Amino acid sequence: MYSLIYVVIFFIIFILSIPLFPKKSIVNFSYTYDFSEYLKEFLVFLVLLFFLGFRGYVATDYVNYYPFFQDIPSLFDSDFSLDYFNTNGWEKGYLLYALICKTICPSFIFFQFISVLIDFLFIRYFIRLYLPNNSRIFAYAMFFSFYGLGIEFNLYRNVKALLIFLYSLRFILSKQFWKFSFCIFLACLFHKSSIIFLPFYFFIGKQWKRKTVFSLWIIGNLICILRISYLKNFGLFVSDFLPGLYGDLIKLYFNSEKYGAAYSLGFGWIERQLSFFLVFYYGKNAIERNSMANIFLNFTYIYFFIWLYCSELSIFIERIALLFVFGFWFIVPYIYSKISRKGKLCFLVYFLIMGIIKTYIGLNQELFNYKLIIFDDFEKRKILLKKIE
Repeated sequence: MYSLIYVVIFFIIFILSIPLFPKKSIVNFSYTYDFSEYLKEFLVFLVLLFFLGFRGYVATDYVNYYPFFQDIPSLFDSDFSLDYFNTNGWEKGYLLYALICKTICPSFIFFQFISVLIDFLFIRYFIRLYLPNNSRIFAYAMFFSFYGLGIEFNLYRNVKALLIFLYSLRFILSKQFWKFSFCIFLACLFHKSSIIFLPFYFFIGKQWKRKTVFSLWIIGNLICILRISYLKNFGLFVSDFLPGLYGDLIKLYFNSEKYGAAYSLGFGWIERQLSFFLVFYYGKNAIERNSMANIFLNFTYIYFFIWLYCSELSIFIERIALLFVFGFWFIVPYIYSKISRKGKLCFLVYFLIMGIIKTYIGLNQELFNYKLIIFDDFEKRKILLKKIE
């Protein structure tokens, strides 16, 4: 029962997301501000900050980032020079960020906690900016159960780049391409993959025709169910024409037994069909007169489409699809706050059940055995990881 602690925390967050009304139905939202909601939201923020900030060596990518942080110098070390930025293969923005943290405090515990604190300060800022009072805690529940933990556990650099991209969305609405491009440039300093966000400036803010979205969903399901393979061969062909690093990475991942394998049809496929239907059915009317909600809805569709069209390569699911799941975290709570009482009840029941199942199944592995970092052992976890892999 490695996932029990995650299920309990998700359940607590979800229950707290239901507004407290002594004389009103729990699914009847008709207020503008409630101080109890603010206190609950702040409590959830603190719980997640502590839970993730002081976690032990959970999941897989700690095996790269812990020794990386231990080995890097501080800015005041005698052996530090600017050549360090050229000898390390990671992005320079993230290297500078890690160097500053190492200079302030050489402890990996400090580095991890500060990283999570920065992430959640931004996440909280965006939640409070884009969502009404009555659905903000619901957004934390969506984050927790729909791959937010996976991003925090395994995408150390990507998450910083993703937060910068979230900030840049305002420049799509204000049609300020150069400011948007500058944000993408900053995001690329934390992870090169952020360059894929640049083209979205030109079409993500438009209202997509529902017939087109539904047709793409049908075609994607046919590709996924019939196991139509096209992406791997095309990617390997293109890799021969790309610069050395990018071409080599494509070949490495696409030929890997782990990352080049296809995703199997199972509970995850069923969940995404149901979730897509709910978002598609309720989303049309909920996003009227809200351009940012429309952007989140479109990114949610992209997230679903990547799962369907790229299911033959798990690397796309684990590294690319998750970069777009943020749309789901925002659009579901937003729709939830706008629909009828019956719709709200439907959302409550569905996402409570689905969140518990996803959290239980997805995290019920020894890799996710939660311990506070002060009680965990890096070397033992590293040995466990090698055995599993």
